[in-house]
Amino acid sequence: MHPKYKDKELTGFVISNNNYHFIPAKAEISNGKVIVFNDSIANPIPVRYGWKNVPNGNLYNNEDLSASPF
Repeated sequence: MHPKYKDKELTGFVISNNNYHFIPAKAEISNGKVIVFNDSIANPIPVRYGWKNVPNGNLYNNEDLSASPF
C-alpha cells in the first residue's frame, strides 16, 4: 500500500506513551510510511487511527479505499 491522504493534512491519529493516555497526534507520509508524532511525547508506544465512534480519518491507499481503524 502506498498511503495518501485527502485534504490539507492527515487526520484521525492519536498516540500515547506507556501510560495509555492518548492525545491527538500529527502525521505525515515519508518514503511510503506514515510517521505519527506529538512534540509532547518523546517515546510514543501505541498509536491509534480512526479510534472513535465517528472517525475523522482521511488515510487512503492507491485504489482510494480508506484505511481501517486500528
